Amino acid sequence: NNNNNKQITNTTILNIEILEESKKIFILFSTPNNDNNDNNCSIGIQVVEGLFSDKLYQTSVFCFQFNSLNSRKMIEKQYDFSGDIIIANYGKNNQTNPFDENGLLLLTIVSDGENLFGSAIKLSEISENFISPSLHFIGVGQFPTLSKSFSQDVQTKRINDDIGLVVSNGFCFNCHVNNIDASIHVCDINPQPVTLVTDYTIGSAFDWLFHL
Repeated sequence: NNNNNKQITNTTILNIEILEESKKIFILFSTPNNDNNDNNCSIGIQVVEGLFSDKLYQTSVFCFQFNSLNSRKMIEKQYDFSGDIIIANYGKNNQTNPFDENGLLLLTIVSDGENLFGSAIKLSEISENFISPSLHFIGVGQFPTLSKSFSQDVQTKRINDDIGLVVSNGFCFNCHVNNIDASIHVCDINPQPVTLVTDYTIGSAFDWLFHL
């Protein structure tokens, strides 16, 4: 499942994250699912090094694997993906060399227009022999946007950033239609995208890493 040497064509760039300390660019991309595209890389990340230098060079490309029934059904069809990526501290000591990638994670959130999938990867594990990570089904929504804010433990001095996720067309349990439906408990309703509903999720970088 090593996809580092995979040749990816006909890609759409969904988002870019820059790690200035390591002079790297992380490019989140999607490729169409059709009979003419046999690279089996619906969603992937390309790592490019050499930022601020005379020459940029690709170091690796890895493609995400989908590990749920919903996601397997999803990739059988053609979708207009949206997504976002962010690099955050999940336990880095502020005394550590800033060029050290230990304690950093790469969080990826992708939507197929209806379902949301996520993956959290320790940055130090991305190497030449990196095995394809999994995208986990996490909910419904569209056009995910990630942001972070600095957070540090007062006693240990370790940095554990807070990460926020905002999506449009999310799901709202507490609405008129659901509240008057006596056939099912509100908490048992299968989430479906609802127009004009904005969902947000906030958690520490370590929590995102732990749950994904």
